[in-house]
Amino acid sequence: MNAVYLLLLISIIPLVACKKDLNLYCGACKAIMHEVDYSIQQVDPNKKIDVGSFRVDPNGKTRTVQKSYARSESHLTGLLERVCSEISDNYVESKDPETGTKR
Repeated sequence: MNAVYLLLLISIIPLVACKKDLNLYCGACKAIMHEVDYSIQQVDPNKKIDVGSFRVDPNGKTRTVQKSYARSESHLTGLLERVCSEISDNYVESKDPETGTKR
């Protein structure tokens, strides 16, 4: 029974000793949101996209609405994919504390 407590204590010690670097986590989120906001502002505000149901009702009409393309789901999905790819390629780096090499 003492061995179980010893193993439990040994497994918890690294979790308690680790401390998150809040500047790293907050910095990554801020960089992503800055890139997303900048990219949204670059889109022409007059550009519109048709959204809604493309099903045809018995009268032969569809229910669609024009919405700003900059804030549309299709644009934001593609934008987030591109921005996250750029962020992971260009911004995310860490140094090994022991050797000082970049990973």
